[in-house]
Amino acid sequence: MVLSGMIFQFDSDQGIGLIMLSDGETKEFSTREWVDASHLPKVGLKISYDTSEHFKKIKCFSEEESISNDVKTNENSTDPLVSVDDHIAYYKERGFKLASDSIKDDVRVVSLRSYSMDDYGEVSIKYSDSKLDITVMMNGKKVFS
Repeated sequence: MVLSGMIFQFDSDQGIGLIMLSDGETKEFSTREWVDASHLPKVGLKISYDTSEHFKKIKCFSEEESISNDVKTNENSTDPLVSVDDHIAYYKERGFKLASDSIKDDVRVVSLRSYSMDDYGEVSIKYSDSKLDITVMMNGKKVFS
């Protein structure tokens, strides 16, 4: 199974770190699992996390993978994840719950939240004047904007 995520802690001296995956789960990793020769792991780097029964492979996340994953989440659309509702569905599939959805002065503001034992995530979606702004926070740290 392949998930996207982001490195949010990394100690280059020890070669170990933590990844926040798109499903909200955190995973420890080491440079032994890093398979991308063109990029080194660093905090804030978007990654692809591929697991099988006996090993895991971690590498820098490419735009091709991003587009491919977005298409998979919205197979009925030729232009994936273009609407607020597409994004709401995308994050709900990853375990987020809708906290609020309101419209005021032609601005739609949506908030989704995810809680687990040690983690908290929040997605804020703002739609105004045909512009979509999305911010993802994990444990109080911005991981996507």
